[in-house]
Amino acid sequence: AMVETTINQTRFDHTGTALASRVRKALQYDETIDAVVKTLTENGNGLYTNEWLLADMNTDEIAMFELGTKTSKLWRSSKNEWFAGTEGFYFGCNNAKDLTVRLETIPSVNDRPANMVWHPSDRDQKWMELYRANFGKMDEQFAKTAFTTAPLCGSPSVDAKFTTGSMAKQMQSWGTFGPPLGQTWIAKPDEIEKYKHVNPLVSNPWTILGPGIGGTDNGATGSLAKAVDLNDPASDHLLSAVDPDAKEDQPPTKPAWHGTILPATDGDLWLASSFAEYEQMVSQERGYAACQPAHCLCAADYDKVAASLFGARARYFAGVRQSGDVALAKIKWDAASDAWFKIASGKGVMVLAELRRSMGDDAFVSMMDAFGRAHAGKPASTADFLSAASIASKHDLSAFFHSWIDEPGLPRLELASAETSNSLSDSNPAVVMGVLKATGGPLPSKIEVTLEHGQDEVTQVVAINPGTGAFEIASPHAVNRIIVDKYARAARSNGGTADLGSFTDDIGHTLIVYGTVDDATANRNAAMDCQKAIRASWQNTNVPVVSDADVKEADLARNHIILIGRPVTNAVSRRFASALPVTFGPASFTARNHIYANSGSTLLAAGVNPLNKELSINIIAGNSALATVMHADSIAGRGHGPEVRILEASGKETSLVIPAPELVKSFDAQIKHQHDE
Repeated sequence: AMVETTINQTRFDHTGTALASRVRKALQYDETIDAVVKTLTENGNGLYTNEWLLADMNTDEIAMFELGTKTSKLWRSSKNEWFAGTEGFYFGCNNAKDLTVRLETIPSVNDRPANMVWHPSDRDQKWMELYRANFGKMDEQFAKTAFTTAPLCGSPSVDAKFTTGSMAKQMQSWGTFGPPLGQTWIAKPDEIEKYKHVNPLVSNPWTILGPGIGGTDNGATGSLAKAVDLNDPASDHLLSAVDPDAKEDQPPTKPAWHGTILPATDGDLWLASSFAEYEQMVSQERGYAACQPAHCLCAADYDKVAASLFGARARYFAGVRQSGDVALAKIKWDAASDAWFKIASGKGVMVLAELRRSMGDDAFVSMMDAFGRAHAGKPASTADFLSAASIASKHDLSAFFHSWIDEPGLPRLELASAETSNSLSDSNPAVVMGVLKATGGPLPSKIEVTLEHGQDEVTQVVAINPGTGAFEIASPHAVNRIIVDKYARAARSNGGTADLGSFTDDIGHTLIVYGTVDDATANRNAAMDCQKAIRASWQNTNVPVVSDADVKEADLARNHIILIGRPVTNAVSRRFASALPVTFGPASFTARNHIYANSGSTLLAAGVNPLNKELSINIIAGNSALATVMHADSIAGRGHGPEVRILEASGKETSLVIPAPELVKSFDAQIKHQHDE
């Protein structure tokens, strides 16, 4: 028996033989696992890369075989070879386990860096959970349970099949057609208009499939008669292809540095993962800058690149909430949880951002490229990286790495004081002086400071006095406000720590609460739309829905909460409003000093659950009932998102990171006083 799950595509060899031909030959002629493996590996062209689960009913042996183009990996029960210690059990879910096969999915280890650190997907984690809960009792009922459990049956799933040793000998298997979780899929009116022949997809009961199963008994002959009401496949209409998604508004990029590196030990997982993750962010930032006349980021570009860096930050805090904090040097690989990966890759990116700011952009990028090329395809250690960075910066960075790698947590930054010599004369530039304070971690040597004047701003990297935390910055304009790290690009613990995707890490402990104080009917409809969108986006989990009047305090404290309706319509939204990075009026909201009052505008924002710091809250709040309903499905997705999304009535969408209040100082009163004088 053979079954496959697709894994990332490996390189193509045009001289090789197609997989379909090799699989047909293996199924038709081979009688052992060894023979199947030999056939599959002979002269393959690499197209359609798979992880195969194999079973030999004659010897009662099972195996797992990952097949790339020129590389492969075989695990066999007869040799007691079990991935992640799952004795007696192999599982596949589109996530290649073998490093050599994964390395074939990238053009070259010397090219743009790729993250080759294996970490469990949500499906991997569910398999591990089911394995541990059912060890020694995996029968047909276990299979039915597994394949009707999210996310093993994701929202796109349209069927499920399994077989047993005895059934396989009869060429039989169990199968169910339609959404395995039972939720009927019904096309929307616009989809029906576009695709005339689309039908609802309903769930059907488990049934046995195989020779002689499901035919119509002909009483006269006792044979299986052919049904006469089936369509000829040749005459069926074909559906039109789906229109491709519009391209994201991102500039073309070229690699900021090269080289795919591998971790030497568990303590180096942070380096291998963040080395690739941060390259994407730096190359994106450089792409935006290249499109500007001055070849630097403008205010709008800062928001675009800040969202991706905030995603890494939120990923780190999600891992901390999930399992507790741990120093990067002490991380341990675990196939049953991805909390370690969130901490390693999330904090690792922030550490590299700190190092880049400290070294300077050109020196940092040059060092990263040299290190990546020197260690491409090889294990690299934190000690190797420390040595390379120290040589490139011409400073001993041992203290820097000790603070960020050997110690858990992040520092809390605070603008202890700030004052300005604002003058209304353009010939006399303003000077802003401030003092930055750090607790629980190191003071950054350099940090981004934004000076706002009217509707404009200037952001630049400022050196911080290592002893006093003092800094000074000049401006040709009178300064209204100073914001330290406005776009959350520094490694710090204060500020937003949750994002609009935080609840997806623990979808089983998520609750939708809609408001009944006002807009009750619209809010309930919006809650049901939100529930459906989350179910359909990937997780295939029905998040419970409850009203603000009926929700229990205990449920608020033990779940991620998705709030439907602005505070004047939802009692829980009103209670939790102070935990969100925005403020609300009766029919408006303010985000980062900008007021949005159009009745058609909608806010999506994330914060930490005030009743349980390990959980998050999200809010979907339109300035009107219609606006809330129109965007109730906008929170659904897979993975982490920004801290705030604003959906304006005009159709414009903006993602924002909100500054920490303790890093903001307004000089409006001082300017008014000078003007009065």
